[in-house]
Amino acid sequence: MTAKKLIRKLHLWLGITSGCIVSIICLTGAVWALHIHGWLGEGDPPIPSCPPAAILPPSTLAAIAKDSLNGRLPSYITYTKDRPAWLGVFARGSRTMLMIDPCSGRILKRTSLSMNAAADQPFDLWLFVRRGHQSLWLPRAVGRPIINYSTLAFVIVLLSGIFLWIPKTKKATRHRLLPKWKKGTGITRKIFDFHAVAGIYISLLLLLMALTGMMWGLEWYAKAIHRIAGVNSDIQARTEQSDTTRLALPSPLDPMQAADSVFRNMQRRYPHAASFYINCPDPADPASVVRATVYPEAGIYYNRDVYAFDRYSLREITPAGIYGGLYRDAPPSARLLRSIYDLHTGSYWGLPGRILYTIAALLGATFPFTGAYMWYKRRKKKYTGTSESNDKR
Repeated sequence: MTAKKLIRKLHLWLGITSGCIVSIICLTGAVWALHIHGWLGEGDPPIPSCPPAAILPPSTLAAIAKDSLNGRLPSYITYTKDRPAWLGVFARGSRTMLMIDPCSGRILKRTSLSMNAAADQPFDLWLFVRRGHQSLWLPRAVGRPIINYSTLAFVIVLLSGIFLWIPKTKKATRHRLLPKWKKGTGITRKIFDFHAVAGIYISLLLLLMALTGMMWGLEWYAKAIHRIAGVNSDIQARTEQSDTTRLALPSPLDPMQAADSVFRNMQRRYPHAASFYINCPDPADPASVVRATVYPEAGIYYNRDVYAFDRYSLREITPAGIYGGLYRDAPPSARLLRSIYDLHTGSYWGLPGRILYTIAALLGATFPFTGAYMWYKRRKKKYTGTSESNDKR
């Protein structure tokens, strides 16, 4: 068997075995993009703007939300320009979030998210789509590996498809780039041309989506990418700690007061930022710090700046890991790794990238079916000896 025949069989059988799952991944990804980019679905409502000094600090919002959060302090607070603030509390396998007007303190919405679907949880279309994209509506321990290894198979299908697309002659190249259909061109030929021509145009985008998507599901893959980039494989490690000796002071700083000071500090440093993400100190961990993430542009995440502060002295600490610190100071490898999410969603290139990615994902959902159709037609031709070249259906 020649190398090309082997690659063709690999392309065929991996495409068939993973095709339905890949179609679900692409389709749910495209639909989810309509929501996360704000094109469809209920987004955060705009609120009347108020001066920065009038925005309620974390401690005030936490006090307002105390009853709604079952007496717990928020794990994080997100402030977004001209939009409501969000407070969140993490628990085992779930997260409770509150939407609050940061100017008036009025609670606008309460949401509870579970890592796995709960029978008593009200149906949410976008949550349903996201679960399908991330875990195939199965328990995460089961669905995530299926999603990620199907994506890995899709990467091989795409690479083998690019190899098989390469034409032998210059004339064939023109037809592979822009097919010319005559009046009598049958549906089978048109489907083949769509599969080959549209596929080659968006294959690089689909490859980028797949390669970046596996970073969240395949630990060995993520560690390998980090090693290739020359980064410590322990990517989740956070070693910064607050000075716990200050607990012996007569009046140690309250955790939410520390969050207040950090938030006001960030407001002064970044008066034009699109949003601030404040990680509040963990009351159960005396050494936990206050972390602040600043997003300069709305809908863009790669160029964020991340700070860490001692919760008692408010001394600035160098954030641990490649995702901490200022974007402008990060080496090229860290900048690339920070861009994974934006490269996965297309937001790295702004609105044109988001639109192009959504179209590519929708087309990607059709390729397993067009490929299966061509395989069926070839088998039918093989066993019946008929030709489909003049099929006009």
